[in-house]
Amino acid sequence: MESIVCNVADLEIAQRLWLEGTLGQPLGDSQQVFIRVLTPGVPPDPFTKGRALADVQRLAERAADYRRQQGISETEADAALDEAMNHVRPGVSP
Repeated sequence: MESIVCNVADLEIAQRLWLEGTLGQPLGDSQQVFIRVLTPGVPPDPFTKGRALADVQRLAERAADYRRQQGISETEADAALDEAMNHVRPGVSP
């Protein structure tokens, strides 16, 4: 399994336009794009699973740091996440 992390501001215009078209939304210069490549039906090896978990934990820590820096409570952040999930997957309850 391969992971790719891109800073949107560092992308060439053609790459950015392709990603925006594929994702169906504009991207901001301060955003990052995470792409994980895997083969369906083939479980990842323990090293790859551990690396993926570490990546998710790092992302969660950065999100929590940003939330705190912006003065956003956990309750507000959870509500915003729930709203976003309802927007992209209407009718699916957590």
